Amino acid sequence: LDAGGAVLAVNPPDERVRGLPSVAVRDLDAPQVGGRVDQATVAALTLLLHSAPENGLPVAALDYSPRDGFTLHLDQGRQILFGTNTRLPEKIAASAAVAASNTTWTTLNVSDPDRPFFPAR
Repeated sequence: LDAGGAVLAVNPPDERVRGLPSVAVRDLDAPQVGGRVDQATVAALTLLLHSAPENGLPVAALDYSPRDGFTLHLDQGRQILFGTNTRLPEKIAASAAVAASNTTWTTLNVSDPDRPFFPAR
């Protein structure tokens, strides 16, 4: 994708995408070259990919599903469930605060940034 959400290639060769972030998308048909991805989704992905590392959240992978929203995968098998793209700066700040604490967790849900929680396993 380009910054505006235009689909430039589908499954490009590794040498063309080395060093670029990738996003696994579920529950959607694959976009076609020449098509466009929703601008709000692209903006949310861009914000997460840039702001998460700046806030001490090293991105290992990122998933998106229209049903489940955004999931950020970190090191050591940890993941953060963001839900929708609403209040993303607050969700990132809540995630960073929890990650900086001495709390041990595997999954963190910040879909409501006022009430982050660790889902039962």
